[in-house]
Amino acid sequence: MNKESRDALIAICVFILSVVLISSLDGLVLAYYAHATGLSLERAAVASTKVLLIVNELLFASLAVFFFVRILKRTFSELGLTTARFIRNAALGLVVGVGGWFVAVVLTFLLTRLVPYKIPEWFVEMLTAMSPLDLAIYLILTWVLIGPCEEIFFRGFIQGTFAAWKGPVVGLVVGSILFGLAHFDPVM
Repeated sequence: MNKESRDALIAICVFILSVVLISSLDGLVLAYYAHATGLSLERAAVASTKVLLIVNELLFASLAVFFFVRILKRTFSELGLTTARFIRNAALGLVVGVGGWFVAVVLTFLLTRLVPYKIPEWFVEMLTAMSPLDLAIYLILTWVLIGPCEEIFFRGFIQGTFAAWKGPVVGLVVGSILFGLAHFDPVM
């Protein structure tokens, strides 16, 4: 097995490990919190959403950086962590991010009108800002933590590893599929 094939296999294993760790950790935290407070699991999920988001995203980024740099012996710049053209790239990222957010909001609105599906109330509450401060916290978490951590993991680590193995198209397809699988919820 050549180095690129081995690295791709390691990336898949790290993806599986991260999903198992995050699912297990979230389940344990929610069960403990629900038991300690007397809340239902749904109420515990609503109450601990921000903390779990922070822990989950830091786990994604930590695993990506550790395996990419220590195990695969690649550099931070190959992961996408570089200060080259930082202002230009940050401005471009902000414009594309805001545009993507707007498109997602419009598509979500259209889908909820076209597909008759009732989203559980606790899930809506879990992801809905209840105050201006709550909205600011969600925006900061999304822009400063969630987006960058998932970019490091899925685009830098997964997509970069598969692109080095079989080219940019395979890297993009595998990265996109694994991103979708990580966010897939069969219950919803």
